[in-house]
Amino acid sequence: MKLHSLIFFGFFASGVASSSVFAQQFDVTKVQADPTTFIFDDGKHTVQQYIYEQLETKSKCCGNDAIYLEVKIDPSGTVLTAKSLTGKNDCYKSSVVDIVRGIKWNPASIKTTKAVYFELKPLIACKGNPDDNTYTPIPLPSGTVPTAQNDNTANNQAIKEAEDRARIEAEKMRIAAEQRAREEQRAREEAAKKNEKKTPPPTTTTPTTTTTTSNTTKNTQANNKKGNTNTDSLALPNPKYVSTGDKKPDESHIKTTLNTSGPRFDNPQYSGGEQAMMIYVKSSLRKAGICGLAQTLTELTLDASGAVVNYRIFRANTDEVRTVLPGVVQGMKFTPSTRFKRSFLLEFKTDIDCTGKGFDTDAFNNAPRYFNTGQAENSQYNYTPEGSGDH
Repeated sequence: MKLHSLIFFGFFASGVASSSVFAQQFDVTKVQADPTTFIFDDGKHTVQQYIYEQLETKSKCCGNDAIYLEVKIDPSGTVLTAKSLTGKNDCYKSSVVDIVRGIKWNPASIKTTKAVYFELKPLIACKGNPDDNTYTPIPLPSGTVPTAQNDNTANNQAIKEAEDRARIEAEKMRIAAEQRAREEQRAREEAAKKNEKKTPPPTTTTPTTTTTTSNTTKNTQANNKKGNTNTDSLALPNPKYVSTGDKKPDESHIKTTLNTSGPRFDNPQYSGGEQAMMIYVKSSLRKAGICGLAQTLTELTLDASGAVVNYRIFRANTDEVRTVLPGVVQGMKFTPSTRFKRSFLLEFKTDIDCTGKGFDTDAFNNAPRYFNTGQAENSQYNYTPEGSGDH
């Protein structure tokens, strides 16, 4: 990011003044741009230079703006999509997308679809005309092969398709979770039925026994009235309790260890490690247009495979972060650790640099934690089991 800014400031002072000469000597259809240095292979011109010249000569945009541009390139060096992540002037934001899709990139270092990012700071004086800052589509240069997604409408369609896929995946996860819950309930019911079959029926008193007991009691009372005291055959035993004194416990019980360690549930581990989680979260937020400080406290529920099956967002520092967070957490994958579902709290605090000015240390350090665990305050991620750890 800093390298891109240095490149811009190096040519900006003279780029506008020589735009007519630039247009006469430069044919964008005959050169390729380096996706790392943003310099065309003629060794004289840069991508930013070309965009500024096209804005001045082929658009009605004016004023100043700062735009952070995302460009996705396929292995042949052709632009698949382009999107303005920041910027306030809609004329500039739409026009630079039109211009950049006509650039051919050097495919030598591109093995799969590659996303590149760079900053533009156009500055064109307004002429006071009624159509100043009126967006007019800029066509592709002659000889350029159009791509399947070569305008803002296609970009918006790609974004919509990605959002639809995310919603479909979330619905699949919800249905799978409900199916697992139903299967577990059926298994519990079947186990309960098996236990009922194994339990012997309770002993009941039969009418014959009741009748005999009643008759015996009547006979005993009659004999007592007659003076017959020979009732030994009918008397019920009534032994008295006699203490046998204190007894020493068996040796095996004396040596039994009482204090033993129970099961312990550690924090869930992200697949690929904490560094992979940091890269995934920051890149996902940046792709969604989040810049600056992002901080949230979220409860995640994992299944036995480590996939996120449910979530609750407790806090977020901005509405934008809260809006894009569901799509981020549903794509997270943790290492399987137990055969039970488990819920835990995950707090992350990070600074996303979209301007090229570097990491805002003060803003990051001055933002207090939402959930205090006693860990170092400058740690970007904190996740702690909730309650006993497993549910």
